[in-house]
Amino acid sequence: MEKNKKIVSIVVAVVAAILIFLAGFFFAGKFSKKTATDAVPETTLQQEADEGATDDSADEDEGDESVEDYVAEYLYILEDEKFGTGEFKVSRAEYEYYCVSIYNSLVSSAAQYDYYYGEGAGLYYVGFDWKKLPADQECPIKIDKKEFKNYDEYIDYLAVEQIKATKACVDYAKLNSITFTEEEQTEIDNYIQESRESCEAEGTDLETYLKEYFGAGMTEEIYINIVNERYLVNKVDNIKLGLLEIYFTDEMVEDEYNNNVNLYSQVTLRNYIIAAATDESGAVYEASMEAAKKEATVFADLVTDEKSFIVRASDKEKKSGNEQYAEILVEDNYTILKNIGYDELEAQTDDENFAKWAFDPSRKTGETYIAKIEGVGYGVYMMVNPVHKPAVSYTYDVRHILVQFPEDSEKDTTTKIKLLNPADYNVTVDINIYPDITADHALYMQAQGILEEYLSGDCTEESFSALAKKYSADGNADSGGIYSDVPEGQMVSAFENWALEENRAKGDVGIVETTYGYHVMYFVGRKALSDWKDTVREEMVLKGSDEFIVELSDGYELKVEGGSDSELTELYQANIDYYASFFG
Repeated sequence: MEKNKKIVSIVVAVVAAILIFLAGFFFAGKFSKKTATDAVPETTLQQEADEGATDDSADEDEGDESVEDYVAEYLYILEDEKFGTGEFKVSRAEYEYYCVSIYNSLVSSAAQYDYYYGEGAGLYYVGFDWKKLPADQECPIKIDKKEFKNYDEYIDYLAVEQIKATKACVDYAKLNSITFTEEEQTEIDNYIQESRESCEAEGTDLETYLKEYFGAGMTEEIYINIVNERYLVNKVDNIKLGLLEIYFTDEMVEDEYNNNVNLYSQVTLRNYIIAAATDESGAVYEASMEAAKKEATVFADLVTDEKSFIVRASDKEKKSGNEQYAEILVEDNYTILKNIGYDELEAQTDDENFAKWAFDPSRKTGETYIAKIEGVGYGVYMMVNPVHKPAVSYTYDVRHILVQFPEDSEKDTTTKIKLLNPADYNVTVDINIYPDITADHALYMQAQGILEEYLSGDCTEESFSALAKKYSADGNADSGGIYSDVPEGQMVSAFENWALEENRAKGDVGIVETTYGYHVMYFVGRKALSDWKDTVREEMVLKGSDEFIVELSDGYELKVEGGSDSELTELYQANIDYYASFFG
C-alpha cells in the first residue's frame, strides 16, 4: 500500500481528473470544420461529457441540500464498507481506447502550446513532441522511481492503471449497492443518443467513427459500457468524498493539523528582489552576485516596518526606470507573498534555510531575511504575519466613492497634502495613502474633502450612500456605491486589503489609492466562507479519496486479452496527421 502513495499523487491527482474518469469523447473536434486560422482543435464531446457528469453532481449540492443530505442514503457504507479482489480481463479494444485517449491528450496539449507560443513550446512545457510517435521519444517522467524507456511504456502504464482503477470502482459500486437513479440513467442514455446524432450529422454512424478513431475492435457496445462505467465511477467518487467529509471530525482535523503543522500553516511576507547584472545573453555575472548581496543587505537594514519596505521598494523601482513604480506601490501586490505555504516558500529561493526561518514559531513581525536566488540575485524578505493556521476565506460588503483619475492628462503633484487626523473622530478612519508619492495631490484632497463631509455629519451608512450617489464616478453610484458579497481576489489588491484588514468593523471609513483613482471607503461587513478547519478537512478528504483509489486497485490484477501494438501505432500516426493538418 505504502509503495503506491507516490503513484496515486501523480496518476490520480494529475491524470485521473482527465483520464481515469474519462469517456474519451474526442471525435467532435475531429469532425469540426475548422481551418488553420481557427482555434486549436478541441476535444469537445469529451469536455462536454466531463462537464455533464460534474454539473450533475454539482446540481445535487446546490440550494439547501447539504453534503449529509447528498450521501444520506449511503451512510451505511461508513459502518460496513466492502472491497473486492480478483482479476479483470479486458479486451484489446478497450485497452486501445484508453491508450488512444491518453495519447490524444498528450498530443493535444503539446500541439496547443506550439500553436500559441511557437514551435518547440509543446516539447518544452509538456515534455512531449507531438510530431513523433511515442515509441520514438524518450520519456523523462518517473512515477514512484519507476522509469519509462519511452512514451509507449508510459502510455501503457497509465492505461493499465486507469482501467484497473475504473474497474475496481465499478466493482466497489456493485459490492456496496451504488446504482444509477432513473434520472441518471436517462442522462447517460441521452448522451449516447447525442453522440449518435453528432456522427449522423457528419454523414457517418457512431460505430464507424469509433472504429476509425479507436481501432477496428472498438464497437458501439464497448463504447456504451465505457460511458456507463465513467458515470458510475464519478458517482462513486462523489459519494466517497461526501462520506469522508462526514467521517473526519473536528478532533481528527485538529490532530491532523498539529501533526503536520508545516503542511498546513501559512506565513505572509514582503519581498523584493535585488537582481544581479547580466550579460547580453541574460546570464548573470557571478561577480555581480556579491554586489547584489550587499545591496540587499543595505535594503534590509533600512526597512523597519511594512510601510518603509513598500516605500523603499517603490524608490528602487523608480531609480531603475520603472514608470509604474507608483502603481506598484498603490496596488500593494508587487511585494506581497500573502498566506503562502511551506513548500511554496521553499521553492522561492535556493536557500535551504529560508523556509525553516520563516516557519520558526519564534519569528516576529518586522524581522528580515536575505536569501540567494540562483541566476537572479538576492531576495529581501520581511515577516508580516508569522506562522499561522490557514487563512479564513471571506466575502465582504463595502460601499465606496470613486474619485477617478482623468484619462490622458497630467496629474497634479504640487498641491500640498495634509492628511486628516483620525484621532479627531469617533469612528475608525483608516487612510492608506503615502503623500510623498501619491499620484495626484489635488484629486486626493478632493477625496479627503468628501470623507470630511461624511465625518461632519451623522456618520451612518445611509449618509455615506447619499454621498456616493452625489460624488462617485463608479458605475454603481446610483446604488450608493455598494458592492455586496465580493469574493476574495475580485477587486484590486489595495481595495481588497483595506476591506479585509483583520480588525475591520462595520462603519470604518478611509481612503485607498488604486490605478483607477482614490476610493473613499465605508465598511459594511463580511462573511466567513471557510476557516482553517475547512481547509485542513478538505485536504484530508482529497488525500483520503486518493488512498481510497489505491486501496481499491490493490486488490486486483488486470489482464489485456489478444492483439498487438501495430494497430496502436497506426492510430497514433493518424493522430499526428490530424493535428498536422491544422498547423501545416
